[in-house]
Amino acid sequence: MRKVREETGIEHVKSIIDLKYSFTYKETKNGVLMDMQDFCFAVEVEDILDIRLSDEHEQYKWCSYTEAKEYLKWEHNLIALERLVQKLQGRES
Repeated sequence: MRKVREETGIEHVKSIIDLKYSFTYKETKNGVLMDMQDFCFAVEVEDILDIRLSDEHEQYKWCSYTEAKEYLKWEHNLIALERLVQKLQGRES
């Protein structure tokens, strides 16, 4: 929940969906090459009044699955999207 609040300003989350997927990458911070790890999850919200992005992000967009596939350019993000779809389909059964 802390990560959601920090990166989006969203305070009220209905549920957190653990995608059970993470990936590692390298990033240079202050001239030091570091190993980083991202854990993928989704959140379900009821109302969004005000999105306040952290400095890590430039923009956001609410979109359909098809639109999301077109926007996402990194393989790991596409994998996370597919896992979300699988989770949501399983939840509806």
